[in-house]
Amino acid sequence: MRTRLLGAALGAVVVALALQVPVADAVGETLTPDISAVHVGETLLLTANFCATGNTVDALEVTVAAGGPSGPATTTALDPSIATQTADGFTFLHTTTVERSAVWFAATCSDASTASSSDSPVLVYPTVGLLWWQAPAGGFGAEQGGNGTVGAMSLDCVNGSTATAEFIVAGTTITTATGVVSGVNLLFDVHVPAWVTPGDHEVLVTCDASAGGQVADRTAFTVFANGAVGNGGGNPGRIPITGPSLQLELATAILLAGFALVWLSARSARAD
Repeated sequence: MRTRLLGAALGAVVVALALQVPVADAVGETLTPDISAVHVGETLLLTANFCATGNTVDALEVTVAAGGPSGPATTTALDPSIATQTADGFTFLHTTTVERSAVWFAATCSDASTASSSDSPVLVYPTVGLLWWQAPAGGFGAEQGGNGTVGAMSLDCVNGSTATAEFIVAGTTITTATGVVSGVNLLFDVHVPAWVTPGDHEVLVTCDASAGGQVADRTAFTVFANGAVGNGGGNPGRIPITGPSLQLELATAILLAGFALVWLSARSARAD
């Protein structure tokens, strides 16, 4: 009996923890951007379905998270007078200023109603022609004779086209990797020959541009001595799972653990 009760209790706790993962509100006040991704310097239109004519928009805020939604964030007050009220709510414009970031907004009305767009942050890409590199802590790199992952995001590359990543040493292309542009994502497995001298080198990524021509951008790539990474001497260049994807994986794992504990409890009960 004690085993059965413990298993049921643990299962309930684990499932409850999983259910605490944030989700978007299904109903109520909303504050919605007109687009999910922009280049820095482009303007967003925010639309609210509350605080219509007759009320007053008391406060507006913008939050900027460096590097993406899970990065360090700074919240700044906006002038509420930028809001234009309508019979259904209000709208306002905001021009993005920080590249390689995520932005979201919050609003408070005179009737105490509030809303936030934090469940749908807008990604702010660098200027046209530059890539948003998705490097792990310490940057891209690989050991001599090994491979390193180079990842980037771009609003400018043609979806489904083939992009290239050239590993360059002292101005000379040593190896070339290719990858297919998947939405905004580019991913390459860059090979480093064993004879390459350890140190800082670079990778040049090129893709066909949606507006015509090509996008070409460079990033640093560190080569470590053979065995240095395994001994704690550097970063192998693999991109870790972070942000919303990690939260989803953790929630799934917690739910599975909870269901497993409940099943074990039921099995114990049958045995008793």
